[in-house]
This record gives sequence, C-alpha cells and structure tokens, in this order.
Amino acid sequence: VDLGARVMATVNAEANELDLDDLLALAAAFTAVRGEGGEDAAAARAHTTVTISAPRARIAGAPAARFEASLLAEGTDLRVEPLRFDVFGGRYDGWLDASFGPELDVRLGVGVANLDVAQLVAYGGSATALTGRLYGTGRFGARGRDLADVLAAARGVGEISLAGGTLPSSDVLRVVLRFMGRPAPSGPSSAGEVYTSMAASFALADRAVRSDDLTVRTPEFDVFARGTLTLPTRTLDAHADLVISERLSAQ
Repeated sequence: VDLGARVMATVNAEANELDLDDLLALAAAFTAVRGEGGEDAAAARAHTTVTISAPRARIAGAPAARFEASLLAEGTDLRVEPLRFDVFGGRYDGWLDASFGPELDVRLGVGVANLDVAQLVAYGGSATALTGRLYGTGRFGARGRDLADVLAAARGVGEISLAGGTLPSSDVLRVVLRFMGRPAPSGPSSAGEVYTSMAASFALADRAVRSDDLTVRTPEFDVFARGTLTLPTRTLDAHADLVISERLSAQ
C-alpha cells in the first residue's frame, strides 16, 4: 500500500472456494460507498487493484472451477476484467462493471464456450434431455439492492449457437408424415431428433427472452422460428416455418 496523496493498493488473494456474492462483497470493501454524509474523501481517492483465484467457486448457485479475476476499484466504481471460470463442462470468459451506492448498478459482458447443454438445462430445472455443446456472447445490465435483484432485472442482447446434440422427444418427422397423410414410422415414438446446429440472436428484458431468428438444422428438416420465452413460468410462445428434406418431400 502506498499511502500518498492518493492511496494506491495492490492485493493478491487465493481462496480454496469462492462465491460470486463473496467477490462483490470483497470488492465493495475497497470502494467508497456513499452514505448519508456522502462518500469518504480519502476512500474516493483510493486506487485498488486486486487479483484473486480459487480452484472451486459457486456462480449463482452453480458449481464452478478454476476461478480467476482481476479487480480495479476507484471511488464507488469497480471493474472486473478478466472474469474467468469453468462451469457446466465449458469455460466462461467475460468482464463486469459495477457501481456501489444505495443500489448496485452492474454491467456485464459474457462469453461462454463449449458448455455442456445437458448440464445447463438440468441446472435450470428442466426435465428435458436437450444435449449438445453451447457457445455464446452477450452484454447485459441491471440495477438492484443485491445480486438477486440485479439478476431478476437484467436486460441485454446476445447470440448463442449449439452443435452436435439431440432435441428431446420432438418427434417432428412423425408429426410431419401424419400431417401429409403418410403412415408414421412403425415402433415407439423416437427419443428425439439429432440436430447439426442451432443458432439465434436474442434480447433479454422483463425476465423474458425474445428471438426473431432461431434456426435449427437437422438431417431431415430445418426450422426457422421466432418467439418469446417467459423465464419465471418457462412459457414459450413461438411461431415457426418448417422446411423438410428432399427425401421426405419426394414421399
């Protein structure tokens, strides 16, 4: 710590386990949070750099590993970059800006790679068997009294893509053949359709996710869809165009 006209501090920390809430609490300790009498003048001039790592972590309740972050605190403002950790079998690499005061104001940049979709949907409480690997980017922002309020009020935009998985119990081919007046395949209903890719851009607001360009490609059909997913109720309102393969069209 350099106790000059402006306090300059450097902190290196290691933890055996860390929660993201703990990280924000640690960061808040190095910022000049405004009180009724205004922010402390000395704290407002402080410049603090913190690097922290942990082999295990919890992010919004999900288990994570290989956590690492670099924090820069100046006055009431905080910058976290990079913010990296392993989660759901893949890697998160992003950044976070926060301002501490009567409310927590957060801006977040997200980058995820090679996430296991099956683990992700299971964590979200879904009983479906969607599989594959997920990649995505996004930018989000929100404010609230604590991290839970911030997550509930988040708004932003992003892009995602999935590859090499299955759609659970969609049974699109059986439905299409019946609609065209053709006999459905014999035997029990399929466990799902194999897809080669899924991709979409989306907007998040008011706890709902909307996309106007969801594309699903499989060996026998393509789907071009738009719709809204309401997160609290997991209600999906969607409209789609279905394009079937030449082989099916020939039937």
